[in-house]
Amino acid sequence: MLLASSRVLLICCAAAAAFVVSRRTYRRWVGAALLVASVCLPEAIGAYGIKPAVDRSRPCASNARVVAIDGCDASGSMPSDHAAITAAMVVVSWWAEPAAGAAAIVFALVVGASRIYLGLHYPSDVLAGYGLGAALAVPLVLVAARSGQLSRKGRAM
Repeated sequence: MLLASSRVLLICCAAAAAFVVSRRTYRRWVGAALLVASVCLPEAIGAYGIKPAVDRSRPCASNARVVAIDGCDASGSMPSDHAAITAAMVVVSWWAEPAAGAAAIVFALVVGASRIYLGLHYPSDVLAGYGLGAALAVPLVLVAARSGQLSRKGRAM
């Protein structure tokens, strides 16, 4: 399903980054860069590190009663990359632009619920994805916040 693909999430993230950059403040410029990093890190670590290590099959693959609308992906189920990406987007968006962070929370919850509804993930996969995304984004935001404080005091970034 095209609307649920990671590529569409990446495009949405790029559009959000462009909006943030267009606002022209230090915090928003850094927020745009962090949005890109917060999408790439959970996708890479989840898809290529954790999923192969956990090797948990998807509900649609392990339960004959669960039928995925768009077919069952052969990749692992734990953690949900979509949930990880959207959780990271929430953390970064909330830091860069709190109003956007509130909208990102709603978006993340809808994405997580859709992954369960579509039979592609167990609820624990989505929760693990949220945890992964937040755990990767919080340090990025803390470093960015610290570098912003240093630059405003006249010190080197």
